Amino acid sequence: MNDSEIEQTDRSADPSDLNAALTLCLTSGVGPRTRQLLLGRFGSAAAVLNAAPSDLRDVPGVDPKIARAIQAARLEIDTTALLEYCHENDVHIL
Repeated sequence: MNDSEIEQTDRSADPSDLNAALTLCLTSGVGPRTRQLLLGRFGSAAAVLNAAPSDLRDVPGVDPKIARAIQAARLEIDTTALLEYCHENDVHIL
């Protein structure tokens, strides 16, 4: 992917989708495998973040501690500030 394609991806991404995906990626205890299972079950990162803890625990590998971390991440992880920092420093998120 060249620079113009990266810039186009950044401009066309829905900010709320990007914020939710970034929040999920930065959630403690949620690794790539668990993230894929969660996305497979709920369909989007936003749906994962809005899911009830009991529904999250239905996903293999998600114990009560991880379910609580996912719920807390919505309030504790400031993706807007992180994305602004990336923008200011010419960092592109794919």
